[in-house]
Amino acid sequence: MRIDPSGEFGFLEGADGQEVYFNRNSVVEGRASIAVGSRVSFVEERGEKGPQASTVRVLNKHSLRT
Repeated sequence: MRIDPSGEFGFLEGADGQEVYFNRNSVVEGRASIAVGSRVSFVEERGEKGPQASTVRVLNKHSLRT
């Protein structure tokens, strides 16, 4: 995961290893705790410029990845 220093957007790693863009409005749970190394679940969609994540949820250490 990479997060822009502004905190407005970043990139997640998809199941195939490809980077998937997300913006802060895509994070529906755990916005305050998202950081490099966070475990997340997300829905991958096709955006205008490539893969884009929606419905990003930060998982706590006890959550299972969905």
